[in-house]
Amino acid sequence: MAISSVESDLYQKLRLLLKQLLFQTGIPHLKLDLEITECVISQSVNSISILESFCLTKISNRTTPAYLDYPYQLAQNIKFQEKVIGKVILNIPESDFPSSRFSEVFESLADNITRLLCRNKLKVESRKYFSSSLAWAGESDSLLKLEKNLERLSNKGKVFVISGEPSSGKIIAGCSLHIFNTNRESPFIITNCVDWELENYEELVDSLLQKSRNGTLYIRHFDLVSPEVRSGLVTKIQQSLKNNRVIFSISNESEQGVFDKMKHDKVIKIELPTLNQRSSDIKVLGEKFLDSFSNFNLLSVDDSCWNFLQSVKWNSGFEQFELLMFRLANYSNKSTVYLSDLMFLLPLVGVELAEETNNKVDKSIYDIAKEIARGDISESYNRHPAINKALFYVAKNFTKAFDLSMLARNACVSSSHLSFLLRSQLNINFKQLLNLCRIEKSMILLVEEPRMQITEISSILGFCDLSHFEKTFKKQIGNTPKEFRRTKKLVNHCKLQLVTENKVFD
Repeated sequence: MAISSVESDLYQKLRLLLKQLLFQTGIPHLKLDLEITECVISQSVNSISILESFCLTKISNRTTPAYLDYPYQLAQNIKFQEKVIGKVILNIPESDFPSSRFSEVFESLADNITRLLCRNKLKVESRKYFSSSLAWAGESDSLLKLEKNLERLSNKGKVFVISGEPSSGKIIAGCSLHIFNTNRESPFIITNCVDWELENYEELVDSLLQKSRNGTLYIRHFDLVSPEVRSGLVTKIQQSLKNNRVIFSISNESEQGVFDKMKHDKVIKIELPTLNQRSSDIKVLGEKFLDSFSNFNLLSVDDSCWNFLQSVKWNSGFEQFELLMFRLANYSNKSTVYLSDLMFLLPLVGVELAEETNNKVDKSIYDIAKEIARGDISESYNRHPAINKALFYVAKNFTKAFDLSMLARNACVSSSHLSFLLRSQLNINFKQLLNLCRIEKSMILLVEEPRMQITEISSILGFCDLSHFEKTFKKQIGNTPKEFRRTKKLVNHCKLQLVTENKVFD
């Protein structure tokens, strides 16, 4: 059947889900019939029929898949909040795949479809309350468990406390609780404690509860107000709570004790998973952040970066990761970010690789720039001989004016071959290498030589003018040289932990 434009997004996600199952089994094609009899999740879906195939060459005759026989069939009920709302029927052709294992492979199909429907509902309904749609990103076990929990609890209580790291999705969780509630057509009012005039908070609470009558009042950043106000606010809400539901959002779990006084109302506490618990979602989360930061050109990040970031233990969680993505988006004008770029930026968001990791990933370009700036020159960097010669020449002359051809002559190779070696072995080009060394040296001079003028530093390091220096510095560090000097801080090299299955490298 034809799929309407309203259903197309969900339809494509169902196709992707089916394709994943196909590759698991090696079956040439499947036919899926999905019917939602009660549209409590998605108003757009009544029925969808999908015929999916990934390898038609395996079919012995030229008959199209639509006319093939399907001797095996699996039928599962689609449930939402423990209620059957539809059915999915999977028709499976003859194959070498053991029929006894069909149920093992497809046992989670119904749950996955329910999750897709729930995400589709959240995306559509959240537009009523926000300028853009809200949506969860990722497929980690901890996130899937959270989504099921929110669906289950949406009709269970009147007072909720959502705790989680900054940027972990507390507002998405709060919106989910409202949208999946039976009174989802009632008001959903959002307020931020930070913006309140605390002298009149009791009158404000009365007004907000009245506006959200029979609906949901979502209170953001509850842990940022004083303990006295928190205690008084909880008491006031307990006294005034009628048919409303109240959701408190906090970032500090230790502040949950203030809700213990609500003895007559069951307080449901929901803890969101940390970024470390959602490490498999790093790529999709990072791409989502980058998309929000990039106004024009889409930035491509090499897979080696995502693979490495999945092994990182994040001390500040989502907030730290979001800052790193912001740095990446503003790092340079190039279209692709490589591992060497990432290694340069990690210390700028408060993290750096532990020494034991130096031999495990290709991140030595940052260490090399640091050595060069400090004058700790090594004649061998364990690289291609031409790279060693080029780095040694840069170490001696990075404050002077020279170009790629001059560097190539001293490395005894052609300019094109040196460019290739720099990219393939260090994931960097000539200008970036030069700027890394100069900016690293400028940070040292800005802090250790407070009487030296910024214009003098710019001139000493070989920049053509002050404007060029300031622009390059801000692009790589995030602050102007003047702002950086005012803080009087060099990047503090705190250790970054890599987590393995059996051991944590400090």
